Amino acid sequence: MIIHGEHEQALADSHYGRVAWPDLVRCMEELKKEPWSAFRDRRGDWGRDVTLWAARRLGGYTLAELAREVGADDYTAIYQGVRRFETRSKKDDKLLRIMRQYERKLASMYNV
Repeated sequence: MIIHGEHEQALADSHYGRVAWPDLVRCMEELKKEPWSAFRDRRGDWGRDVTLWAARRLGGYTLAELAREVGADDYTAIYQGVRRFETRSKKDDKLLRIMRQYERKLASMYNV
C-alpha cells in the first residue's frame, strides 16, 4: 500500500484499540478548517478521501461500516473511492504530504 508514515503502525497497534470514527472526522475537520458536513459529499474531496483511507488503513473499518458512516447506499462505492484515492496518491506529492500531516495529527490525538 502507499504512505507509510512514522505513526501508522503505532496507531494501528495502539493500546487504545481501534481509531474512533469521530476522532478521524474531527482530525480532518481541524486539518481542513471546515466541518465534515461541508466536504463529506463533495466529489473528489481529498478530506473525505483521506479520512476513508485512514479509517480502512488505521482504523480497521470494514467497507460496510464506512458506507454507514458516510451514508452511502452501497459499500462498493467506498471500495472504488478508496482504491482510486490510493492510486492517485502514489503520483501526487502534495496529497502524500497531506496524508502524512493527517497521520501525525491523528497520532498526536492518541499520544502515539
